Amino acid sequence: MKRAVNLPGTTNFRDLGGYATTCGRRVREGVVFRSDSLHNVPQASAQEVLVDRLRLTHSFDFRSPHEVNHKPYSFPNIEHVLVPIGGSMVEKLWEPEAEATPEYMRELVHATYRDRIDNYSHQLAQVLQFLTSTHFGANGRQQSIVFHCTAGKDRTGLMAAIILHLVGVPRDTILEDYMLTGVCLKRPTEANSYYDSRRISNAAIDVIWGIDSAYLNAAFDYMERRYGGVDAYVKEKLQIDADAVQRLRARLLA
Repeated sequence: MKRAVNLPGTTNFRDLGGYATTCGRRVREGVVFRSDSLHNVPQASAQEVLVDRLRLTHSFDFRSPHEVNHKPYSFPNIEHVLVPIGGSMVEKLWEPEAEATPEYMRELVHATYRDRIDNYSHQLAQVLQFLTSTHFGANGRQQSIVFHCTAGKDRTGLMAAIILHLVGVPRDTILEDYMLTGVCLKRPTEANSYYDSRRISNAAIDVIWGIDSAYLNAAFDYMERRYGGVDAYVKEKLQIDADAVQRLRARLLA
């Protein structure tokens, strides 16, 4: 299937549906979407594509308060749920004298994933809580959600990976979905001027905006070492129990 959704103002809006699971089922299409920021989406496109066509009712925004204030958005008929996920990389990049070697940036990305896994579990849990609540799809209602950050890459990629794992999508397929950002995402021109103003090299910028399966693999490995695996992490840190996971599978699998 074509995963990318043609939504003006975005380059990385994608359907999580269509992936095969280890039990022979598939993730339902048109239920959960992942994206880069929606701040450039025209109001008319939000209504036509998101509301009328995709039946989207909620947007879960992982951007930090600084990011949201810098590039806000609001759409009628879509509830904008702020679930800010910061972390080492977000804060460091706003520091005026941020160190900017490629090696430093790579380690910073790894550290940021660990930080988010440990310290932003409540935000990640909010998406799962909504998907498994009695409100979602009540009375046979056609309904979809999107979760996003700025690029739809790291914060969004981690959330997507957890959801796909919980419904039984194999690791290789999860990594394929993660790496699709490298095909879809276009670096905004204003990002270059921002990094230029801080004398960050092109090589370091490539690390910041690049996509590497090593980051997600390391995140999975970290959850294994620290919590005993993704399932144990979801139960212990996100407080999503086995019954909720079963509801998630019932709603997301065809």
